[in-house]
Amino acid sequence: MAGIACGAIKRAKRYLEKKGYKFIGGLEIGVPTYDSVIWFDYFKNVSWKLDKIKRAYYFGKNIGTILEKGKGIIKEYRVIPLGIILSNFLAYIERPMYRILISVLYHNKNYCTKCKTCEKICPVNAIDVENGKFFDKSKCILCFKCGRYCPNKAIRFRLFYNAEFFKGPFQIKGYIPPNEIPSKF
Repeated sequence: MAGIACGAIKRAKRYLEKKGYKFIGGLEIGVPTYDSVIWFDYFKNVSWKLDKIKRAYYFGKNIGTILEKGKGIIKEYRVIPLGIILSNFLAYIERPMYRILISVLYHNKNYCTKCKTCEKICPVNAIDVENGKFFDKSKCILCFKCGRYCPNKAIRFRLFYNAEFFKGPFQIKGYIPPNEIPSKF
């Protein structure tokens, strides 16, 4: 979704069905993009809104109930024409943009211990540590998992070399771990 509401769920539905999956539901919550790539001090002051957490929690709970009972599909779309147009446009230019943006990643051999964490966590096999191949432009989808999980911080950004990768929502003020969400709000 990349911070642009509307259209992402429809695209996900089409993609999953094309792969042979049964789409049972989706929920778009329009919030600023908190799954940032670079950790900024800004996020220390951002707080999750309780109503958004409740909405996501109850949606997931409803999906679980429907699956347990073997019932039908939930559809929850918020259709805004401009969002769909923007979403489709971004999908069209996504792959070529990846090839350009991959050049911002940098593998620092001085910090790398060849632990292969990056290689193991890469969802598209774009890293081959033994052969010194990092960020294969034909495969890399810029998920940044390699940088987020590298224990030695060997993967960096060329432009923001000292920048820290955003590790996850637990860094954000007001985050509630799933196991601490009360069964009733």
